[in-house]
Amino acid sequence: MSWDFDELDGLEASRASQAFVPSGAAHSRSVLGGGHEPEIERSRRRIEASMHEGWQKILGLNLRKPDSASVRKAYHSLALLHHPDKSGSHADIETFKIVHKAYTDAMATVSLQESTSLLAGVTGTGCSASDHGRKWPLGSSWSKELVRAAVDEWEHDYDDGNVNSVPDCIPEVEAIELASWLQAGKCVAADCREAIEAKYERREPLIPKALRVGFGDLRALPHTLLNDLSQLRRSEYHIVVFSTHGGTSGNCGMCAALLIDVFGFDASRIWRLEEGLDGWIAWAAANPSSQINLL
Repeated sequence: MSWDFDELDGLEASRASQAFVPSGAAHSRSVLGGGHEPEIERSRRRIEASMHEGWQKILGLNLRKPDSASVRKAYHSLALLHHPDKSGSHADIETFKIVHKAYTDAMATVSLQESTSLLAGVTGTGCSASDHGRKWPLGSSWSKELVRAAVDEWEHDYDDGNVNSVPDCIPEVEAIELASWLQAGKCVAADCREAIEAKYERREPLIPKALRVGFGDLRALPHTLLNDLSQLRRSEYHIVVFSTHGGTSGNCGMCAALLIDVFGFDASRIWRLEEGLDGWIAWAAANPSSQINLL
């Protein structure tokens, strides 16, 4: 397949240009329900007053360096007040749009910071890529025979324990982090399942716009993926690889190691999806409104 990088380049600009402006009708609407009314009204006024001051102000986070747990907690509290599915007649749809936009912006920022720190920690504990293995930074001009030979040599070195990258040292991200990166236009998901797995997968929703990078194709037909991989390598997007079940024994870890060692990808840009497609589908089932925003 041919990956549409122009579409990805335009996504972040499109997201940034969107502004959620509360309607006067929604703001002035009479809210029924007695005891919760003052809290909802105070929250709505605070959110609308801070909507141009950044996600920390909107979510009411006064911490110097918020983490993903504090972001989720703040979002959960506001969602209980303003989410249309949870607050019934009290819901202010426009206010919730502001809250959700702040949440996705926050998770995109905080998750990236935490993932970078995680990678630094992994490197510091001796789980960094070794320097005794060979590397083949393959380009789109390489012949089919040379590409195939490079992959074969890497597999032989892997069996001998003589490669730079191994699945255990590829850091993981949760489904919620992947969703926030996708929505911010900062990430490409790479589907590393075998073709037969993808063919008979009946569960939904799948990860949107995932690039097919099957482990079998990387091993047997790597030359067919060179153009897509060369474009992806030159981009600045994070790459999140996934298999059906995830884990270090899944195809995703081996694909990630191949992308780094053989195809010349920057290791700091590559992540494995925690629990693979299983984890994504479970997260999407529990967060249907967040999933809709990715379609």
